[in-house]
Amino acid sequence: MQNCYDNHKTCSQRNAGMNDTNRPGRLLDLTHLSHQNGGAIRLIETQPGISYQYACLSHRWDDLVKATKTTTDNVADNMKFMNTDLLPKKFTDAMHIAGSLGIQYLWIDSICTIQPRYEGDDTADLVKEMAKMGSIYQNSILTIGAISSDTSSGGCFMHTEWPDICMLLTPSCSPGTSTQTYFVGARILDGKGQCMSRDELLSRYPLIARGWVFQERILSTRFLNCNYGEFAFECLESALCECESNIAPHPARKSANAIRHINFTQQRRLLGSNAGVERGHALEYWKMIVHNYMELNLSVNSDVLPAMAGCAQALASSLELTYIAGLWEHSFDTDLLWHVRTDRRKRGPDDRKGEILRVKLDRPLDSTCPSWSWSSIKMPQPITHIERDKGAWEISDRMLESKIKVKHWVVKEEANPFGELDTKDPAYLEIEATLFPWYMRTICGRAKFDREGNTRFLTWDLHVKRHKNELFCTTDIEELDADNAAVEVFLDAHLRKEAMSEVQFHNCVSTKPPYCRLAQAYFLPVVHKESLQRALDAMLLLIRIPPVNGKSNCYKRVGLLKVMNEGADIKTWNDILLDRVQPIDERFWLF
Repeated sequence: MQNCYDNHKTCSQRNAGMNDTNRPGRLLDLTHLSHQNGGAIRLIETQPGISYQYACLSHRWDDLVKATKTTTDNVADNMKFMNTDLLPKKFTDAMHIAGSLGIQYLWIDSICTIQPRYEGDDTADLVKEMAKMGSIYQNSILTIGAISSDTSSGGCFMHTEWPDICMLLTPSCSPGTSTQTYFVGARILDGKGQCMSRDELLSRYPLIARGWVFQERILSTRFLNCNYGEFAFECLESALCECESNIAPHPARKSANAIRHINFTQQRRLLGSNAGVERGHALEYWKMIVHNYMELNLSVNSDVLPAMAGCAQALASSLELTYIAGLWEHSFDTDLLWHVRTDRRKRGPDDRKGEILRVKLDRPLDSTCPSWSWSSIKMPQPITHIERDKGAWEISDRMLESKIKVKHWVVKEEANPFGELDTKDPAYLEIEATLFPWYMRTICGRAKFDREGNTRFLTWDLHVKRHKNELFCTTDIEELDADNAAVEVFLDAHLRKEAMSEVQFHNCVSTKPPYCRLAQAYFLPVVHKESLQRALDAMLLLIRIPPVNGKSNCYKRVGLLKVMNEGADIKTWNDILLDRVQPIDERFWLF
C-alpha cells in the first residue's frame, strides 16, 4: 500500500480533490483506539478548510448494523464516546486495520451519517451525504471490504479451516561443519479450489453480490479484500496478496471468467477519474459497468439509481455530461438500445435446432423509473446493449436522435441529482416520430411445442413467419414475411403483466388457457445500420397506456426488436413493414 501511495501515478491522480462540498460530514476518530481493550473512539464533525486522511468500510447491512446506527437520538453521545464492545466485529476489525496502517479516521455509512429512525423520519442528512458518495470513496486512502463475511459478527479477520504451518528444518551436514536450521512457512492458497461459476463465486464472497457495494469497489482507488484465507490488495496499477502467488485463485487474480465480478479492469476504474478518458470510450465503459451492476442484488427496488449515483456523479463531473435516469444526453438514443440478455440461441428462418432458454422477466410494480431506462428492470437481471454488436458499418442512421423533443425527469431529492426519481412527476420523453403498428402473439400450450414435442416458442413473440408448418394454430391476419432476416424479440417483462389489449384467435386448437392471441403493439425505430451486404435495425417495442397527468397519447416500452439482414440483395426491415403496415406519424409521450 505504501508503494502505491508513493509511486503509482495513476492512483495519485484518481483523487477527486477534497473540498467543502464533497468532504464527509462526519468521521470516526481512531486516535485513542487500543488493540488490547478497544479504547475510546468518537464521532467528529469535519471542519471546512481541513483535509482529512481516512479509510472507508464496505460492508453489508444486517440487524446488528441497524441496531448500532447513528440517529438524531444518539448522535450527540456518539460525538463524545463510543463503546467499541457494542459495535459489530466487522466495524472494530476495520478500525484496527486502519489504525495499524496509521490512518486516523474511518468512514462507515451507518455511523457517520444520521440514519432515519423509522419510515417517514427526517432524511435530510442522509440525502446530503448520499449525494457525496462518489467523492467520499474516491478521496479515501483505502476502502476495507469484508468480502467473505456475510454477517457483521464475522469480522474482517476470517478464520480458515486450513491454518498456516510453520516447520523447523535442520538439514544434515558434513562432519566438522556448523549446523543451520531454517523456518519454513506453508499456506494452502485456497482449500476450496478455484471458483468456476458465478454462483460459487458469490457464495464465497457474498459482499460483492450486493448492488450497493458495487460503486464502493469501482470508485475506490485502493481496495483491501478481507478474504477468508488472506488479505488481497487492489489498486489501479496492481493486484497483490499476502502469499504473492501468481496462480492463487483468490480475488486478486483472474482464475476464471467469474472473477470479473471481483476484479475490475483499470479502464473501468478510471471511469470516474480526471485521467483524460475519451468521452466516447467512457460512455462505452459505462454500458459495461451497467451490465455488471444489473446482475447484483438489491433489497429495495427504488434503490437502483441511488446505488449507482456515485458512479454517475463521478462520470458527469469529470466529462461534463448530463445524466438522465441511468442514460446520458450525449449518447441517449443508443443508450436506449438495452435489452434483457436471454442467452437464447440465435435462429434464422431455416434453423430448427435448439430450445429457447428462459429467464425471469420482471418489472417491479413499485419501480420509480421510466420504462425506457434499464433501471426499470428488477435486479438481478443480465442486460446488454445492441450498440455493442461488432461489425464494420458504412452507413449509420441514428433515426431517433432528432425526434425526441423533450426529455423530462425530476429527482426526488434536489440535493442528489443522480438519485431516485420523483414518482409524483414521472419521467417521460416527448417524441415526434413515425410508429409502426403491428401485433405480438401469445401462443397456446399446444402450439408452443413443435411437431417433435420440443419447446420452440416464447410465451410472446412477434407475429412473423418463423418456421413453415410448425404452428398448429393460424389466424386470418397473416404473419409478416421477414424474408431471410433474423428477427429477435427481447422482452423487458412478462407481457401478461402489462395489460396488453388482446384478441383471441378464432381457430385456436387449445381447449383451456392459455389460448393463442394477438396483441396490438407499436414499433419505434431507433437505429439503422447498413454495410454492403448487411443491415441492422433496432426498434423499441411499445404499447399504448391510459393518459398520464393529462397527456392522452401515452406509451410505455415493453421490449426491443432487433432485425439482422445479410446477403447480396438486402431488404431492410423498413421495406418489409411498408409492404404490410400503415405507419403513424404523431406526437406522443413515452413513460
